[in-house]
Amino acid sequence: MQYKSKNIAGRLASTFLNNPLTMLLAISILLLGYITLNIAPREEDP
Repeated sequence: MQYKSKNIAGRLASTFLNNPLTMLLAISILLLGYITLNIAPREEDP
């Protein structure tokens, strides 16, 4: 049985769940965060 959403949030969520680019987007965000953690300067006393 297919769930039919009635509002914009449900339609947007189902679009992201059915789209194959969502996984690529998630991996790229995680990779960018990891690179940023390594590049960002660190303070001794934050």
